[in-house]
Amino acid sequence: MQAALVAARAAAVAAASRRLAQNTEAQASASRAASSLASSTPYAAPVIPSSAAVSTSHAQPCKCCFGAVHRMKHNQHGRSFSSASASESVVQLILHDHRKAEQLFEKYHAAREAAAKQKHAWALIKEISQHGAKEEMSIYPWMKQHFPETSGVVSHGIKEHQRLKEDLAALDKITVDDPRFDQTIQRVWKDLTHHIKEEESTILPQLEKKATAAELVKLGETFQQVEAIAPTRPHPHAPAEGVAAVVANAGAKIVDSMRDAKRSQEAKKQ
Repeated sequence: MQAALVAARAAAVAAASRRLAQNTEAQASASRAASSLASSTPYAAPVIPSSAAVSTSHAQPCKCCFGAVHRMKHNQHGRSFSSASASESVVQLILHDHRKAEQLFEKYHAAREAAAKQKHAWALIKEISQHGAKEEMSIYPWMKQHFPETSGVVSHGIKEHQRLKEDLAALDKITVDDPRFDQTIQRVWKDLTHHIKEEESTILPQLEKKATAAELVKLGETFQQVEAIAPTRPHPHAPAEGVAAVVANAGAKIVDSMRDAKRSQEAKKQ
């Protein structure tokens, strides 16, 4: 009798343990399902503050910029320029690219060895080439379509891209040991800083003022997606607008990727 009671109690404990384990697993499954659902929920576009919402240290916005452009340039939020996250405003992403290009120039000038200078110069060519193509396939056509009054500043931006492509093409044909190299990269730097200043004081403020927060985030997603077909080398003779530009960029990206692989192998041999 006693043995039967002990056995019954043991069976009851075992059954309770199984139920507890099942409940724990069910809770874990529910938690995983909730996390999965949360990750698949469409991103809620944040409200991008206007220039009046900046901190008291910059209560009066400078004359050269405002809004996200102002905050990014003055790094008010302590934001690092080393990475860009998904679902950001396209303005933030473009400013991130601008600061990255500036950092690459700084690394080029700080480098002492020729190999290091060449590495940073090649990285700069890639960064500027892809950045320009991403703009030409995202914000530029969008602004012309939705806000025709911006066509003038957008067309001017495309002309500046063209000048940069021509300078980059000249730089891409020579190496750091060429006497013309430093002079050519200085010309790229001059054209780039001029373009960045104009874009951050005209195109981006207009875009931030006219587009909604949701549209800025959506444009940011497009800006990042088209990087997959953005060439890594300059192509000054390729179209810069419309479907022709998209097709040309996709084809050029394939060729550029092969050229980049070859260049990488040659660099390793040095």
